[in-house]
Amino acid sequence: MGGAGILLLLLAGVGVGEAWRPPKGKCPLGCSCSKDSALCEGSPDLPESFAPTLLSLLFTSNSFSVIEDDAFAGLSHLQYL
Repeated sequence: MGGAGILLLLLAGVGVGEAWRPPKGKCPLGCSCSKDSALCEGSPDLPESFAPTLLSLLFTSNSFSVIEDDAFAGLSHLQYL
């Protein structure tokens, strides 16, 4: 089996096409998370407990109006909000 065949076997084994899910409890209800980003839609309150390695966080159609000063203190890798 050539290199391409081995690569295909490896990719099939890790479930290509399936979304990566962060550890349980690291993607808040109402959010969709990938390895380094989260999209939260329609939340009445600012979601909590994101993965600490989150790089990108997007909120859309949410109804919260206040964001506390330290709301993202645990997200030291956050680059896009």
